[in-house]
Amino acid sequence: MADVICVGAPRAGTTWLFENLRHHAGVFVPDYKELNFFRARFPNDGSLGDGDDAYARFFQGADGRLRLDVSPDLLSSPHAARYIGRVAPSARILVMLRDPVDRAVSHYNYLRNRRGISYTPHELLETRVGFRILEDGLYGHHLTSFLREFARDRIHVELTANVRNEPERLLERVQSFMGLNVHVEPPKARRHVNAPSPVRSGFVRRLQRKASQALHERGHDALRQKLTRTGLPDALRRLNTSGTAFRWVPSSEERASLRTFYREDTSLLEELLERRLPWSTRS
Repeated sequence: MADVICVGAPRAGTTWLFENLRHHAGVFVPDYKELNFFRARFPNDGSLGDGDDAYARFFQGADGRLRLDVSPDLLSSPHAARYIGRVAPSARILVMLRDPVDRAVSHYNYLRNRRGISYTPHELLETRVGFRILEDGLYGHHLTSFLREFARDRIHVELTANVRNEPERLLERVQSFMGLNVHVEPPKARRHVNAPSPVRSGFVRRLQRKASQALHERGHDALRQKLTRTGLPDALRRLNTSGTAFRWVPSSEERASLRTFYREDTSLLEELLERRLPWSTRS
């Protein structure tokens, strides 16, 4: 069972956090980021079934180390907070939050390059196609669900801007919250990760990821590790990488539209966190 779960948000620095924490001697992480185990598995009748056992299998081999799950899709999942509260009630909840306008733009660019979405930014803003891109930034609404299940002192929130402004201090705060002996490696802390390089086929990328997860869930880790050592997964990733990345740079009007969309939720988030946020529009 995880001791700490980073629940989001997507495109808010969670990969950077994962890469920095996974090398800490006191931390155990599964072989891959984004288990997202609690995203869509909550049974309709509210029972757990064998969910707790299935989740615990991801952390076999922890050997006393703190078990970390970084699954950024959980923050916006409607049932995740309740499910985590049932399966891992003593877990600490870690949250990374980015200016929601910048996060939405980054998320669109990521999905356009990695998953091959075809709708335009104009369609996203005007017709709300691909609404999840926008919905993921409603942090106040999503965080409310976690505050119903977990005490405030078991939830730690960091702002993505501090990955650039003060990465070492951010990691020190996070490690302290996790109950670790604080150890930060400055060069690693300043490394940028997870740039949205384009792929030829989003389907191939998803299939490769799901195959890896399926092998793990069925107890075939030895086979999965043997395949990794052959270099085949890396070769497939390189073959599936295409040319220049698409980059949406929103106009001032588009940014204003996004800012208006998030204004009410930002006010809610500020009330929950009891602090002013850098992207606040309050006078």
